[in-house]
Amino acid sequence: MKFFRFTTPFLLASAFSISHYAEAENSPSTPTTAQQLSDLKRQTAENNKKIQELELRINNHGFVYEPQQVHHNWPKRYIEIPNTNSAIQIFANPNLAVAYDASSYSAEIVYPPLLPLQGVNADLKKGRYIAEARGTQFGFRTLSYTKIGELKSEVSLDFWGSTFNILPSTPFYQPRVRYAYIDVAGWTAGHTTSNFLDPDAIGQTVDYGSVYGVAYRHGLIKYTFNFNQQTNLAIAIERPSTDYTNQLGQSINYDNPIPASANNLPDVTAHLKIKDDKRGHASFRAVLRQLKVKDYTLAVPFMAKKTGWGLGISTELLVYGKSNVFGQYNFGNGIGRYIDILNGQSSLYNANLRVLDTQWATNLILGFEHFWSECLRTNLIYANSHVQVSKFTPVLTGPTRVTQAINQFFLNLIYSPIEPLDIGLEYEFANRISSDNYRGVANRITLGIVYRF
Repeated sequence: MKFFRFTTPFLLASAFSISHYAEAENSPSTPTTAQQLSDLKRQTAENNKKIQELELRINNHGFVYEPQQVHHNWPKRYIEIPNTNSAIQIFANPNLAVAYDASSYSAEIVYPPLLPLQGVNADLKKGRYIAEARGTQFGFRTLSYTKIGELKSEVSLDFWGSTFNILPSTPFYQPRVRYAYIDVAGWTAGHTTSNFLDPDAIGQTVDYGSVYGVAYRHGLIKYTFNFNQQTNLAIAIERPSTDYTNQLGQSINYDNPIPASANNLPDVTAHLKIKDDKRGHASFRAVLRQLKVKDYTLAVPFMAKKTGWGLGISTELLVYGKSNVFGQYNFGNGIGRYIDILNGQSSLYNANLRVLDTQWATNLILGFEHFWSECLRTNLIYANSHVQVSKFTPVLTGPTRVTQAINQFFLNLIYSPIEPLDIGLEYEFANRISSDNYRGVANRITLGIVYRF
C-alpha cells in the first residue's frame, strides 16, 4: 500500500509531463528537444524529493506524523522553549541556617552517630554558634511532551560536599550532586532518591539534616507500574555498597571502603504505594542486598558474602484540612544504610576473627504536622533507631565506640508569608547510646530561611 501511495503521484506527474511533451512535439512553437528534456528531469527531481519527504514523515504505524508545536499549560515557573514541545525551570534556593548548640556537637548539622560520648571523648565540646548556607540549592528541571509521554529531567546541586578553609574567616563549600536523572514512560534512571524511601512520611524540619531514619540518594534504574490513579508499584536496581563496622568500631561505607572490596550484584528494592487524595497514603517497601567483603590486605586474603534484607511500612493520614499524622517502621537483618542514620552498621567485619556477621536493625518515625493557617505550620517529630550489635564485636576502650541506639526529637514553627519563602524556628534534641552504655547529647536551636526561586 505504501508503494502505491507514494508512487501514484509520481506516475501521474510523469505521465502528465510525457503527454505535455508529446503535444508540444506537434506545436509550431515547440522549444528545442534539449530544453524539453531538461524540464522533464527537473519536474521528476522535484517529485522524487516530495516522495522522500513524505517517506521520512511516515511513522512505524503507517500514518503521517506531523511534528508541530502545541500550546501547553506548563507548570508554574516553567519557561517554554520556542518551537519545541519542551519547557525548562531554572531554580536557585538560597538557604541560610543560623544555629546555636547548647550541648555537644560534631558537625554543622546534628549527626547523632558522631556525637562525642560523655566519659569517653576528652574533646567533648559544648556551646557553639554557626551561620552557614550549605543547604543552598540550584539547578534546572525540564519537561517535554513526546510520543511516548511526558519526559522529565532534573540536575541539581547543593554545597554539602567537602569543606575546607581558604581563609580562616571564609569557608569554601564544595558543590555536591543532589539529583541527576530522567523520567519517561514509567522509567527513572540516574542519581535520585532510593526507591526504599517514603519522602511523604518524614515531615519537614528546619535543620537541613532532617530525620536520619530513611534511605538517601544514589544511582538507580527504576520502573513504575501504574495499576490505577491510586496504586502503583516501583521496582528498582540500585547502587550496591557493603557498609559495616570493623573490629576497631569504625563505620565503613561509601566514603571509606576497604581495598578490593566490591559488590557484583545490585541492590533490589520494591515500593508499593496506595494513595487517596482525601485520606492520605500507605506504602509497603522491601530491599534485598548482597553484603560482600574481599580483603586482600591480610596475609591470607579473606572473602565472605552475606544476604541482607529489609522491610518498611509507612503512612501519612490527613486528619483535618491539610494537617496530618505520619509514621513509618523499618527493620531488617543487614538493612544497614537503608536506614540512613545506621550507614556503616549493616554488619560487623572482624578481620582478626575473619568473620562477616549481619546485624539486626530497626527504625521508627512518628510525627504530626499541624497547619495553623495557610501560611503557618508546626511539625512535631520523634525518631528512634536501634542496632543489635554483633556478638563478634570486641570490647573497645579507646575514643571510638559502637553506636547501639539513637533518639531524635524535633519541634518547629514554619512561617510562609509568600509561597516560595519559608522562615522556620526549631528546637532539636538528639542522643546517642553506645553498646557499652555511654551517651552523647545534642540540643540545638535553629533559625532557617529558605527562598525557592
